[in-house]
Amino acid sequence: MASKQSSSSKSNPAKRKDPPSQRARDPKRRKMFSAPGRNLPVQSSDEAFSNGQLDVAKFVKAREFEIRALEDGIKQAAKGLASRAFQEVPRELRRRTASHNVKRVPKRLQARAKREMIQDNTPVRKKKRILPQQRLRIETVRRMESVKKRLQTKKAEKKAKRIASLENEVTITEDNEENGASAALVKVRKPKVKTSVLRSPPTPRAKFRKRQLEKTWLPSHLYHNKRARMTPPKQPLWRFALPLTPSEKSYRKTHRASSLRNAIAWDTSYMSTIRLHGVDKSLEGLLKAIGVGSGDKPAVLWTPKGAKWKRGLRSWSGWVFKRDSDTEHPICPVTIIWNSEASKNQESKQSDGPDRAPKLRELMVRCHPSAFLELWTEVTNLAKVQKPAVKVEDLRFELGSIEITGPSSTEALVSILHPINNEENESTIGLLQKLKILTNPNMLPKNVVLSMKISDPRLHSPLKHAPEGHVQSKQEELLQVCHQWPLDKNASPIVLFDKNTRTLATKSLQTQKSINRRKAQAKPGENPLPQKGDAKIPILLFTTNSGTGNQGAWTLMMPWKCVLPVWYTLMHHPVSTGGTIRFGGINEQRQIAYESGRPWFPADYPGTKAGMEWELREREDVKAAWDRKPKGRRTEFDSLNLGHEKRGEIGLGWSCDWDALQKSKPFHQASFLRAQALLKDNNDPTFQPSSALYNVKITMITKGAPQARARIYRLPNSNPKDRSLWLSFLDHQGPKKNQRSLPKPGDHLYPGTPQDSDLLGRKRYCARVNLECQN
Repeated sequence: MASKQSSSSKSNPAKRKDPPSQRARDPKRRKMFSAPGRNLPVQSSDEAFSNGQLDVAKFVKAREFEIRALEDGIKQAAKGLASRAFQEVPRELRRRTASHNVKRVPKRLQARAKREMIQDNTPVRKKKRILPQQRLRIETVRRMESVKKRLQTKKAEKKAKRIASLENEVTITEDNEENGASAALVKVRKPKVKTSVLRSPPTPRAKFRKRQLEKTWLPSHLYHNKRARMTPPKQPLWRFALPLTPSEKSYRKTHRASSLRNAIAWDTSYMSTIRLHGVDKSLEGLLKAIGVGSGDKPAVLWTPKGAKWKRGLRSWSGWVFKRDSDTEHPICPVTIIWNSEASKNQESKQSDGPDRAPKLRELMVRCHPSAFLELWTEVTNLAKVQKPAVKVEDLRFELGSIEITGPSSTEALVSILHPINNEENESTIGLLQKLKILTNPNMLPKNVVLSMKISDPRLHSPLKHAPEGHVQSKQEELLQVCHQWPLDKNASPIVLFDKNTRTLATKSLQTQKSINRRKAQAKPGENPLPQKGDAKIPILLFTTNSGTGNQGAWTLMMPWKCVLPVWYTLMHHPVSTGGTIRFGGINEQRQIAYESGRPWFPADYPGTKAGMEWELREREDVKAAWDRKPKGRRTEFDSLNLGHEKRGEIGLGWSCDWDALQKSKPFHQASFLRAQALLKDNNDPTFQPSSALYNVKITMITKGAPQARARIYRLPNSNPKDRSLWLSFLDHQGPKKNQRSLPKPGDHLYPGTPQDSDLLGRKRYCARVNLECQN
């Protein structure tokens, strides 16, 4: 029988050779059970009992054996851990795990990592043997570096003397003006202002000069280059090397940081700024010529309701258009900020002249870099036509900016911004502390503006959490501030407009080495004492409202070279919700705009010049990726089934082919007012809706997430059968559990729905609106 069973098992390999109890366990589980320290030996206590009596010596000896076995097991279990020191690095620091270099691991894990490498005999990369020729080169470099350090030291001493003399000259000038004395006795070197001339990028260091021949680096480029995916070296975006997205997975983290907790920041120094200086009437005529305020209903911007904007207390964001285009040829969205007052020198000149002397004003126009050249050409041409003419100055590469959004954005900004104690910042210092618990900038008055001078934030780092007081009292103060904005009473000049202040702040910035030296000399737990030559950085802080119910954002503008110290301090600031501030790229901007239901410029505006350039760029990239795929793994657009016996994609499948839809007709981006007029059946004979593009928001009633270049092939027409088919699909695909229900009467998704209508009436109204939009 035994031989028969053995032969049958050999002939049928699928049969079980052993019973289930004798089969080997999974190798991974077997390794876990056989790990050292998992099974502890024990000693029976039966020998300690003899004739019902307890032998204390034998009982203690048995317990001593078990305790020692437990201690040995703990030691062996510590040695037999499955994770090594290189694998216990936080997820944010996983870029360090690729190297077995002990010095690149955090200090708390360096001793353990070194011990594990010795135990496992991990190979360590040995240094290469230095040849005599290389040794000679190294010694030459060392000598040159020593000479360079001596020259830099002498240069730094001369720079400090020059800054001190410049600061003394400025203070003497202000004292003379206050006392009524003539300021002509003091010679102050003012930087030259070049009007109507495009500014060149700053000259980079010789070490990085060859890498910036065809592009410009942001002030925080080295920070992003180590932590993010950048634009290709030979394919810059808008003439800048920009971060596209962080290296780690960040889609969900971006959603949480922008809406639930924490915050996310961007270095938006690539945004372009234009300064306009001239007579009030000339500036107003130039702004009206490019359509500023034409999108409001009515145009309240030029009425007494817009007085706060012209006083420099509010910012304005909207679209500008080509001259005399009747809002049919938009250029780009801009942000305009007026300076509240003219400078003291201008006021003195105007007071000496006749009463009819014109009042000089200045303002900033902030726009996207993709449309800067188009806007610059339009503005410079209009500035020459005005009487008197308007001076136009390019402030690119002189002003930088940081944008931050999220519930902890205000807390982070208030913590790192330390206003200087003087009369100009007296009203701002107390206001910032009241705003620290603000979780949404949309609670403040719309588009508020804050101007101040701050000290170098590196002198106050590392930042520590201050003990919070009574939360309820702080909330009451915050509500009072939001209701009665205290800065509206006294409008002070915006310090960022002054070129002398910007130049002095840039030249007064100290190196990180000198900052560290001052910190080392300070007492433990205290910040370095302020000195006379410390930088006084002028900043401009304003809010951006992204719509009702969405999270607002802060925009922080400052001199270009002052962005990097503020950026590093902001990125290492610990917030109260845990962790630090996240950073984002271009993809994160598009993601947040999509989630909040807002179009993103320039990708969502193909009717503009900048939007079409973006579309052509994307079209080439997608086409190249489509060509790289084999035929069996890519979509064949020619044989794509569109339904109703139709095959073949309409237009180019790898692009948003607007030319195919318009059938070689020129199309343009229609304004919001035109879209409203079209929905209200206000026919304009001069307007052609068939060649206009509008931005719409589509809400998915059922499941589904549309991807880029998704298309809608059909809408319901006037045929009753077709309409009933669409409505029947809506009935069958109704909302399920854990899914959003249909909007109620009066909901914002269907404006104008009858309040007393039932479900069927709302469906009919929705179908009628779709038909009107299609016709």
